[in-house]
Amino acid sequence: MAETQESSLKHVYFFLEEQAAVSPSDGFAGAGEASRYGTVTHAGLEEMQKADSAVTIEQVAASPSGDLPGAEYASTYGTSIPSGKPEMNPLAPAFWMRKKESASSVPALNAASSLVEIRKVEGKGCGLFAVASIPRGTMIISEAPLMKILNAGIHLTWGPYCRLSNQDKAAYDAMYGYQPPSIDFDSIARTSLVDPFDDTMDGGDVDKLVAEQIRVMSTFAINSFNLQPHHLGIYASISRLNHSCVPNVHSFINGPLGVNTIYATKDILPNEELTITYLGGRASYLPRSKRIPELHRKFGFICQCSACTDQTGASDGRRELLDYLAWGLNEYNDHSTATDACIPASHAAALSQAEDLIITLKQEGLDTIELTKAYRIASYAALKIKNYEYALQLAREESEVEKYCLGTDLRDLRRLGIATESWFKRIYETIEVWEGKEVAREYQELSKKEKQKKKARRYKKAKRVAAAASCAE
Repeated sequence: MAETQESSLKHVYFFLEEQAAVSPSDGFAGAGEASRYGTVTHAGLEEMQKADSAVTIEQVAASPSGDLPGAEYASTYGTSIPSGKPEMNPLAPAFWMRKKESASSVPALNAASSLVEIRKVEGKGCGLFAVASIPRGTMIISEAPLMKILNAGIHLTWGPYCRLSNQDKAAYDAMYGYQPPSIDFDSIARTSLVDPFDDTMDGGDVDKLVAEQIRVMSTFAINSFNLQPHHLGIYASISRLNHSCVPNVHSFINGPLGVNTIYATKDILPNEELTITYLGGRASYLPRSKRIPELHRKFGFICQCSACTDQTGASDGRRELLDYLAWGLNEYNDHSTATDACIPASHAAALSQAEDLIITLKQEGLDTIELTKAYRIASYAALKIKNYEYALQLAREESEVEKYCLGTDLRDLRRLGIATESWFKRIYETIEVWEGKEVAREYQELSKKEKQKKKARRYKKAKRVAAAASCAE
């Protein structure tokens, strides 16, 4: 039984790690938490840092063209688009962006939710802003893709774009395009989209067509999200979400519903901008000296979020600690035989380290899916040392964060057996094997009572908030 639990936990932990970095299109700039999927290994992170070691924040600021050293995109990106905006994307050496439209040239666009509106943002193009207070856990947007393509080549965007309605084209055309120099969009258009035997167009006509195709492809590249399985999609509203290293919403592709859902992971005030992270997993733990050049290289902007403008070093210190803690727990979860001060030597040590991870994530304001992973590993360690009550308490905390980030329609995760409710079931099964049915039943009853108490507290809080709002009116 214990072996089954360990393998199950490993599956869950790494599945979530992979999901954590999915944002719009991986390898391209995009708008969208690091949804919940995308893996960055410790070795991979070191290679990324090594490749970017010569790039400094000062260089980014001094290089408006974005022409900076760093890991180049694979040349194959011209025919195969990597996926994900949330965890994976971030920067690119040299970029091309369409001239920013003036406020008057951007068509009036309606957001896919009455809770937000699309506004111009200085230096960012457009973004989504709250028009009312949005409590944590609120599903703000549920949106089907404006357009989607098979993740087999950026040239596949042209056909679906041409078939969009005039209204959808207006929404698409109002977004920015981005073309890293390592991707030869011109060559892609001329070899994959232009008919060399079409003698009805002269050279000037061909050039105009290619320029339009490049605009469409580069717009999709920077604004698309990774869809499962093997597709990329762009959204009229969600693709306008800007990045923050301390996001306040989470993007989750709900497969069964065929929509991308945006949930508030924090309480959001009126007129506050909604932001996701284009980084995910352990990539989000990079120090600002790495994050800023990375985001600039891949997306062409200089991040000005609270973490990137922190001059005290406190944020960097917490993120460095998060990196060590997460890596060590990753190794522990993988049953590594390596000896390192960051790798817990026992289940009790793993529990303590996971608790540190949870505390530090909260201190840094990262109420993201990473927090559910921290709670899961802590709950697992508590179960291994037979601290059943604490294991269940940690699982309840994980369930809360899961609900705030992903909502309650988790059919995909349930089918895979990785939702928190599946973990609860495994905890009770383990207690039954180790202690007997009666003890397991007692803990189930205890858990039900705690759940009812928490529900009652939430209800009372909601009543107080409603009463306060009524008085304010």
